[in-house]
Amino acid sequence: MALVFGDERSGLLAEEIEAVDLVSSIPSAPEQPSWNLAQAIAIYSWELRAAALQGQFVQSVRSVQTGPEALASVDRALAEATGSLGKPGLRRKLYKALERAALSPREATLWTAFLRAVGRSR
Repeated sequence: MALVFGDERSGLLAEEIEAVDLVSSIPSAPEQPSWNLAQAIAIYSWELRAAALQGQFVQSVRSVQTGPEALASVDRALAEATGSLGKPGLRRKLYKALERAALSPREATLWTAFLRAVGRSR
């Protein structure tokens, strides 16, 4: 396992996000929306140590649930792709299969990107 931290001003680039398995962020106040890199590393180190001491070390990628916003993005891309293929009726069936697959956040991102490319290519 490796932790990847983004630039203090802009975070990770899209290509960098696509290369990782999980993405997380540290909540912050709107008036100070980013963290100093040293602070971010200290916060993550503390949280990982606390979890390890409690026997709840980092869960496997498979056990992390994809959030509703990521699933909605997959669904929108699926609608675009099935519509461009002239098969809009397949959308629900395909979405249900992807939903049952319990996609990781990275898998949801990959499916969304693939489906958007299919929708645009037609």
